[in-house]
Amino acid sequence: QGTQVKKGREMGSFMFGGSDFVMVFQKQVNFILDSPKEAGSDLFKRLLMGERYGKLVLAATPKDR
Repeated sequence: QGTQVKKGREMGSFMFGGSDFVMVFQKQVNFILDSPKEAGSDLFKRLLMGERYGKLVLAATPKDR
């Protein structure tokens, strides 16, 4: 969260059999993760392709205030 990434910088790797995803947003966008967690755990439940992870909310800009 809050990390700046420079063009061309390696951010990670993907290996066969894994399920990773990357979400990159502009500064004016907030992502609210609202996926359900496993009962009694800090782990999130497995989601299938197309299921909701969270929602995007546009941040107020000085121009909007």
